[in-house]
Amino acid sequence: MRACNIKTSIPIFSGLKKVIDEVGEDRVYALIAHHEPDQFHKTIEFHVFSTYIRLCTRCTGIYFGIITTFLLFLLSITIPHILQLVIIFTFPIPAIIDWGLDKCSLWGGNNTIRFVSGFMLGICYIFLWARFIQNPLDTVVWSVAIVYVTFVGLILYMHNKFF
Repeated sequence: MRACNIKTSIPIFSGLKKVIDEVGEDRVYALIAHHEPDQFHKTIEFHVFSTYIRLCTRCTGIYFGIITTFLLFLLSITIPHILQLVIIFTFPIPAIIDWGLDKCSLWGGNNTIRFVSGFMLGICYIFLWARFIQNPLDTVVWSVAIVYVTFVGLILYMHNKFF
């Protein structure tokens, strides 16, 4: 009896194998992780079947934050309104600061900070989405969006101008 090779027995993996053979393993993993190979220190490596997959550490934290908060909602755990506002306005700050300082080469950060700040961002996302779904014109949602998009824009502007 022949052993089953997961990479070729499931169509998606055989297609992935072809892509990897054509462009190279590091390029495929860079696409999945959205980090270039020289930035793989900003990723988490997971073992899936017989291959390794790299995911962005901050994005992985975001996913865990979203899942955790969604589970709290499913368990009918309520968060007081004032605490929701604190979460919405403050939880994105660590991720933006860490990302911005790293983008401008002022701070290298580490995966623990990336994961925790992503986790906090994921929690914030759920509260923002819940508010947006209830009222698409919610001033809290739009003020947070405007403030943080402005900060990110300024960081990108400074990065392109000075670094």
